[in-house]
Amino acid sequence: MWIVVFSLLVLTVTFFVYGALRRKAFYKRVDKLEDWKNDILQRPIPDEIGKVKGLTMSGETEEKFEVWRSDWDDIVGVILPNVEEQLFDVEDFANKYRFQKAKALLDTIEQRLHSIEEQLKIMVDDIQVLVQSEEQNRTEIGSVRELQQKLIKEAITRRGSLSSSAKVFDEKLEKANELLQAFDERTEKGNYIQASEVLEEAKELLGQIEHLLKIVPGLFVELQTNIPAELTNLKNGLRDMEEAGFFLETFAIDSQMERLEEKRVELLEQLTVLECNGMEEEINFIEESMEQMFELLEKEVEAKNEITILLPNLREDLTKTEEKLTHLKEETESVQLSYRLAEEELVFQQKLGKELKELRQQLQVIDEVTEEQKQTFSSVRSMLEEWREGLTACQNKIEQAQESLNSLRKDELKAKEELKQLKEKLLEDKRLVQKSNIPGLPETLLHRLEDGEQKLAQAIAKLSDVPLEMGRVTALVDEAQALIHENSSILHETIEKARLAEHVIQYGNRYRSRSAEVKKRLSNAEELFRAFEYDEAIEMAVQAIEPFEKDVLEKVQHLAG
Repeated sequence: MWIVVFSLLVLTVTFFVYGALRRKAFYKRVDKLEDWKNDILQRPIPDEIGKVKGLTMSGETEEKFEVWRSDWDDIVGVILPNVEEQLFDVEDFANKYRFQKAKALLDTIEQRLHSIEEQLKIMVDDIQVLVQSEEQNRTEIGSVRELQQKLIKEAITRRGSLSSSAKVFDEKLEKANELLQAFDERTEKGNYIQASEVLEEAKELLGQIEHLLKIVPGLFVELQTNIPAELTNLKNGLRDMEEAGFFLETFAIDSQMERLEEKRVELLEQLTVLECNGMEEEINFIEESMEQMFELLEKEVEAKNEITILLPNLREDLTKTEEKLTHLKEETESVQLSYRLAEEELVFQQKLGKELKELRQQLQVIDEVTEEQKQTFSSVRSMLEEWREGLTACQNKIEQAQESLNSLRKDELKAKEELKQLKEKLLEDKRLVQKSNIPGLPETLLHRLEDGEQKLAQAIAKLSDVPLEMGRVTALVDEAQALIHENSSILHETIEKARLAEHVIQYGNRYRSRSAEVKKRLSNAEELFRAFEYDEAIEMAVQAIEPFEKDVLEKVQHLAG
């Protein structure tokens, strides 16, 4: 029983505590919305609406003023008092623990206040736009009218240079005047925003007229005077060149000039109605096209002058080249008496002859084309340049072949000089052996020396062959040279060893009486010396002396100097 009573008591207390907290939260939210409502009431919206009274109260301005004042009166006199009553209802619902209704009503009130905020923001923005439009219109209209008067004077002053477009300028200026009259009418009626739109349109139109007055006279000069004059000059130049014998059909300049003239007429028609977008680029294209045609004709004249000078020189160069080839062939025949030339060299010269013959035929074709005026001089010049490259290539080949022949003779002279030096080398080595007074030379060295002389003889004999195989001669000379120089080195070394062996034996004679063994070894060394075994003689003598004197070989070498 007590548990039930206690539980009911706890629930009752919890309910009252929860109700108190919820009511407090609602009261707090009510106070916040009340402050928001009062803030709206205290805003200077009437002052903002009052700014419109300084404007002309008619038309659009009057209509907007009445709407804004009516909307504000409705907010202050109807909507906000209703909000006040609803806030009291929220408090009543909260006191009676009708929390769901209280919350729903608070949400409704908050949405209504948001709606009022949005409505007031739009109202203030519109008022500012209207007032600013009036101020901006009042500020700008003076400069716009000054520009209008300035352009009217310029159109009158430049009327002659405006040519057929003068009437269109008048129409545009009249349109600008109508827009400014419409601006005045809308301003007088209080339609400031509409007046601002009309003023912007008038400013844009006057800006276009100002720009056109600057560029149109120059465009007429280009299209009516400069371009026709240049086309006439181009036409006259073309006629004069054709009469002078230039072949110009390939360039199709006549058809190009017709297209440019058609374009000029088309642009002139557009300029008359002041449709000038992209016209400067179109005129530049016409002028650049004419400039390119002038340059083309100038290059033709230059090409003709170059050909007039170049052709005789090239004929002479070709004749000289043919003479060089003839000389080369004659010299080749002479060289063949002494040399065996590679078959490729002879075939190469035959091919050169064919190439020069083709160049001669090509040059005759170029002469005919030039004389009969069947091609442009520019194309003939290109043909001559290509032809000259071919002639230069043949000239280079002839020079290479000539150098090859000269190289053969250089190789022959070089081989003869080298063989002469090898002969002298052999004589020097023989004299060296005679002066050395050595008993003789080892048999292996004698064989090598004999081989060297045979190699030299083979090279000399091969050099005397007719026809001469220079490649084989060079190989034999190289072999003889390598062998003879190597033999000379061995010979010098052998003589030095013979002298050293003799000095060592002589030095060892002072120890000959020391023992029978020493005497025997020295005797053996002498026998080896007389048998031309100089290395073994030195070794035997050193073995005999070393028991009595160390490093005897170094000492003897030092004493021998």
